[in-house]
Amino acid sequence: MVDRAGNSIEDKVEVEILPIKTPEITFITKEIIKGSEDLLTIKGIAVADGSVIVTIKDHKDFLIAQNEANTDKNGEWEFRFDQELRNGTYFVTVTSKDSRGALSYPTDPVVVKYKDKPIIVLGYW
Repeated sequence: MVDRAGNSIEDKVEVEILPIKTPEITFITKEIIKGSEDLLTIKGIAVADGSVIVTIKDHKDFLIAQNEANTDKNGEWEFRFDQELRNGTYFVTVTSKDSRGALSYPTDPVVVKYKDKPIIVLGYW
């Protein structure tokens, strides 16, 4: 921008927006037997006093569920998915969200399998 006297100023500013830290999954139920009392349970650590967004997709990348769980003052969180899914392979990712609404990158997908209860079990009693 130049004024009438020929003075100029630059107003170029570079801004880099970085995501918040990606959450850590410390526990996940990787195999659920249908008809049992097992639930998909996920625990981890993320941004303190925020939340995590848990996303479940099938093998065709179709969104099955997406829910939020709050983190405590230490960043610890736990999520339980109480719906029974069809037999198959699912992929779970978790994204952190802080109190301002800033998001992290999602975790790498973790594979979870839903299976029927076996009819015959061979082995030692």
